[in-house]
Amino acid sequence: MLAGLLVDAEGTAFTCSHAVKNGRRYRYYVCSRPQRVESKPLRLPAHDIEAAVLGELKRFLTDEQAIAEALSPLSLDAHELNLALVAGKELATSLEHAVGRRDTLLKLIRHVAVSEAALVIDFKLDALVPGAPPEAVHQLNVSVEFRRLAGETTIVLPGASSQQGNADPALVKSIARGFAWFEELATGRSETVTAIAKRERVSDRYVAQLVDLAFLSPDIVQASLNGDGSIALSTKQLVLETELDPLWKAQEAQVYG
Repeated sequence: MLAGLLVDAEGTAFTCSHAVKNGRRYRYYVCSRPQRVESKPLRLPAHDIEAAVLGELKRFLTDEQAIAEALSPLSLDAHELNLALVAGKELATSLEHAVGRRDTLLKLIRHVAVSEAALVIDFKLDALVPGAPPEAVHQLNVSVEFRRLAGETTIVLPGASSQQGNADPALVKSIARGFAWFEELATGRSETVTAIAKRERVSDRYVAQLVDLAFLSPDIVQASLNGDGSIALSTKQLVLETELDPLWKAQEAQVYG
């Protein structure tokens, strides 16, 4: 959905990637910086980043005061402003439908810059006012927090609970190893589960069980890091005894008490 529109704070473009688990495809946006070989690529779950961008666009397009303030540099008369407000509501409606959503985003967005603290959406004002200068943009800022765990990045949006509990070190370590081993397999640094098991002096089954944790719902990962008491399963049950559903919503039903 955001292919070609997503960049990091330095202007480096994200590319699209995916992983497959039990026949289900998980999508990501990945940003690598060749000039900074010591840094790991930033990998964002596509669903989370897309939901954040869509949510902010819909909020803006249905907020008449926000649109009026954004268009104030264009010195529109009352009729032109009214047409722009109507156009905003129509565009917000079009974003509700999957068909044509990509075309609408290309019409609305110049790019989305990802920084450590925010998503900055460059909104093209000519989407609301035909004939407006093509360089006229209005920046929409979405405050976010990115938390990394062994190559996986979760996105914390405003309003998300920040209450910290006592995280289980064994669970955090298991999830981290699972993400790290999955990355080894996905990038070809390790060819097989058996190769990792031999190096770590554990069983193939144990490696496979931890690799499964690389496909945990981001909400579950975050709850694990926070020591969230809503997780009903013990570490042993979650890591070794539970066959997790590949669908994130179903996983959450399995895990949360």
